[in-house]
Amino acid sequence: MSEQADAIGDLRDAGVLDGLSWSGWSSYRGVMQDYRPAAGHDQGWIGYTGHKLMLNRLDRVFSCEGFAVDESGPVLGSDLVQEGISEIEYRSMPELRPGKVVRDNLNGSPGWRCGRWRWLMSSATFGRVEEMDWRKARPTKRSVAAQPFLDGPDLFTFAKEYDPVVAAWRALHRSNDTQTLMLMHTVDPDTGVFEGFLGRPRLWVEPDEQSWHWIARLDDWNPGRPGRGYDTTLAPDSTQLKPVSDAPVRLRKDSQQQKKKP
Repeated sequence: MSEQADAIGDLRDAGVLDGLSWSGWSSYRGVMQDYRPAAGHDQGWIGYTGHKLMLNRLDRVFSCEGFAVDESGPVLGSDLVQEGISEIEYRSMPELRPGKVVRDNLNGSPGWRCGRWRWLMSSATFGRVEEMDWRKARPTKRSVAAQPFLDGPDLFTFAKEYDPVVAAWRALHRSNDTQTLMLMHTVDPDTGVFEGFLGRPRLWVEPDEQSWHWIARLDDWNPGRPGRGYDTTLAPDSTQLKPVSDAPVRLRKDSQQQKKKP
């Protein structure tokens, strides 16, 4: 079985792909609602805002960082995850058991991991995801693109030995068996169409080759997809929810300490 089939199969079975799709849909739904070119918003504003919202939505759906609860505790309560998002977004959010996905940052770059699959996040120009030039990326993401790819020849055979990024990755790769992927997010500013991708980036490419060993498009998400919960008709879009009974929540100690800080 190929690495792509392994990764996509494992993450689909764990519900992670649903979480990724929902995060992108929710994030760029908010971005495009606020997007106003006349106010000075441009592609840079879209990318920055989308990135910040994606961080929030990924932590929210996977119960990480400020949304973390004790892994042995009950399912995350509604009050902790509904704040700041609309009822449609909340009801459409996949319900995943806390602890299934954990934060696993790499060199300060936000990352998440499920089993042996970790992913970092990056934005791209709409329609040009396959044309990414990872040689121009920041060192951490460039090092991810320099990973050895098990479905083909070892990239180190062809990599330039003097490249310090490749040398650094060798040491990191020998120390654990985590495979790092890239989650790509992009939107068409004219139509508001969001696209998300998950794949294994490729550093060393010829002019006619893709900058990916493999890349898979995430499924589209919409309010009709099964989520947290309800069989009732969705109420008008609002950040205010109708009263619901909360499940008891046990926060992790580090989360409690963070909330106490001024």
